[in-house]
Amino acid sequence: IPFQVFQLLLLHRFAAYGLLLQAVDRPHVPLIAAIVTIAINAPLSVLLSHYAGPAGAAAATVIATYISSVYTFREISRSLDVSFTRLLPFRALATTLVVSLVSAAVAYAIASFVSAPSWSLVAAGVAHFAVFVVLGRAVKIIGASEAAFLTTLVQLRFLRTRGVP
Repeated sequence: IPFQVFQLLLLHRFAAYGLLLQAVDRPHVPLIAAIVTIAINAPLSVLLSHYAGPAGAAAATVIATYISSVYTFREISRSLDVSFTRLLPFRALATTLVVSLVSAAVAYAIASFVSAPSWSLVAAGVAHFAVFVVLGRAVKIIGASEAAFLTTLVQLRFLRTRGVP
């Protein structure tokens, strides 16, 4: 579960904001965001890990990062005079989040039926991947080129060397 929870950080991790904020003469914003993240994450991690173990610490990191991200996006929005909702592709991100949550729920359900921990992890991983790809293709968050790459990956074609008998 901590890894699925930590996937929620993709919203924040797909872009670097420091250069943009420096370009608009606001270099202090990433520093303040980092301080806010640490100030929220440290006590929240202790609290949530007491109740939920490693998943609680992962959830605390996600919560703290989202709070600092909202601050950062608000400051970017103000600096660029662009509405907050136009900064990111929120619809695509929400769709990806829903697909991730559904595939994680299916993976969790399948893993709960497998008694051996190592096989449980394998079963959950395969289920998560399969459900995410099928749903991702259905809602068009995985395009044709990504699907072709995933097919190559699953078939392990990248391991085959060319010209060697």
